[in-house]
Amino acid sequence: MKKIIKVNINVDLFYNFFSELQIMEEVDLKSFRLLLGEKIKLRREELGLSQAALGARMGSKDKQMISRYETEGANPTAYNLVQLANSLEFSVQELLDYETKIK
Repeated sequence: MKKIIKVNINVDLFYNFFSELQIMEEVDLKSFRLLLGEKIKLRREELGLSQAALGARMGSKDKQMISRYETEGANPTAYNLVQLANSLEFSVQELLDYETKIK
């Protein structure tokens, strides 16, 4: 039987990791969260998904969580970040790449 372990790492750690590797341009943490929320919204709309539909793709996450990510900025756990990327048909790297524009 497969055992799933939920890792509770939030976007702050990803921000620090990518900043140290200098993969990202200089951006403060608040802007990082807002950019991630914007990218989630743009990609969701590109795929023609409602917030509720994206939440369902993520495994019963509610519409309010998706709305909060999009409007207040996203700070998901690592587990939710992977679920978001998969649900948006992106890799985590594509989701966090702010240089690449959504079509």
